[in-house]
Amino acid sequence: LIKMSDVGSKQMQLFPPDSLLMVVRSGILRRTFPLAILKTQATVNQDIKVCSLYLPFMAEYIYNYLKASELGILTHCSKSGTTVESVNVEDIKNLLIAIPPETEQRVVAHTISLAFAQIEAIELDKINLQSIIDRAKSKILDLAIRGKLVPQDPADESASVLLERIRAEKEQLIKAGKIKRDKNESYIFRGDDKSYYQDKGGKRLCVEEMIPFDLPQQWLWCQLGEICDYGNCNNTDTATLPDDAWILDLEDIEKDTGKLLQRITVAKRKSNSTKHAFYNGQLLYSKLRPYLNKVLIADDDGYCTSEILPLEFANII
Repeated sequence: LIKMSDVGSKQMQLFPPDSLLMVVRSGILRRTFPLAILKTQATVNQDIKVCSLYLPFMAEYIYNYLKASELGILTHCSKSGTTVESVNVEDIKNLLIAIPPETEQRVVAHTISLAFAQIEAIELDKINLQSIIDRAKSKILDLAIRGKLVPQDPADESASVLLERIRAEKEQLIKAGKIKRDKNESYIFRGDDKSYYQDKGGKRLCVEEMIPFDLPQQWLWCQLGEICDYGNCNNTDTATLPDDAWILDLEDIEKDTGKLLQRITVAKRKSNSTKHAFYNGQLLYSKLRPYLNKVLIADDDGYCTSEILPLEFANII
């Protein structure tokens, strides 16, 4: 609420309570016709027009009538050729208004108010329910990555054996020339003092403060770059692709869920930008901020926007 000074109130035109306010010049008029009922004496700027009713009790009914007529007002009362969206005040002035008796006006306004209050309560419940759902999903994921979602079996093979398999697979790919050895290769290990260290090019660095939480006995910490070919992409010119090739864009992936919303081919998605090739089983990770919450496991070969990184885990993880 912005208040005027005493000097300003003497210089500006003041409108009485129960006046109807309508926005007549604003970009918001592309989609809605903002209205309000003045609750206290006030002035307005040049983008708002005021309807001061001869009988103030009619304000709520007229407000509801105009809101019900919003689409027609935006369609038939808009000005053309202006630099900003606006409505013609004379057209608003000449609108036909269906007027019921006073008692019925009050009953209509009261009934609308009760109905809208129930709708707002439903909307609030919907928002609260969605918040509960989001927190539940987040908690389940959090428990899963901490090893607390399912019982731990001491007889299970240690993660160290899995990491050895990954390293062996990686060496085979390097020897076959499919990937290059990382010049800045590093890995995480636990020292005799039970602290965590990073080995990077033979240099040891204590990273104990970087460890976010304790792990079950059979689990290990590692870096993402240790278990996948991170960031090495096969760039492809879209013009060379067949019409039936799958082209994946960010809009095709539902945020948070990893669900594929649509599958579009080169023929249907007209795109000239360079794409990353990906393969069945790869993890496709969006690197576009701000949320980084679009991730998909590919169920077929295809090509994706350069905003998505295909991560190869050799079907081990």
